[in-house]
Amino acid sequence: MMPTATMPMDRTHRRWAGRLRIVALMGLWLLGTVLAATVASKEFKPELRLSSYNPTKTRDPFGGTKTATTGSSQSAAASMFQLEGILYDAQNPVAVINGRMVSLRKPVQVPVGMSEVEVNAVEITRQKVVLEVNGQRVELRLSAGVESPAATGK
Repeated sequence: MMPTATMPMDRTHRRWAGRLRIVALMGLWLLGTVLAATVASKEFKPELRLSSYNPTKTRDPFGGTKTATTGSSQSAAASMFQLEGILYDAQNPVAVINGRMVSLRKPVQVPVGMSEVEVNAVEITRQKVVLEVNGQRVELRLSAGVESPAATGK
């Protein structure tokens, strides 16, 4: 017997009809999402502008090292470390020493030769870093003779 408009559907037919509605709605949602993404990606044209930043001081943060020579033991310890750069921020300055990022008062293992040494930065300024290594303070300075690309116009 064929179901008519007045005859109620049995439980199986209702279940499949509900599932079919859900699948149809999900398909429409997916189609709308894909179309919206396609239209949005074609319209996106960011405006790129050349930076107008003009530094007041010229300094290359990756200018190499210049170590302090206040004692023979300190200069020997300082020669083990190479200050590769200082990324200065008043709240969170960071130095790059022997390829490792060193933050203030956070112990870091820094490679020295074939081993690693734990260092702790106790002071980081724009021009120097003071490390504590095995209870001894070591001061590393950036080289003064290196010009930054901003200063040379390159």
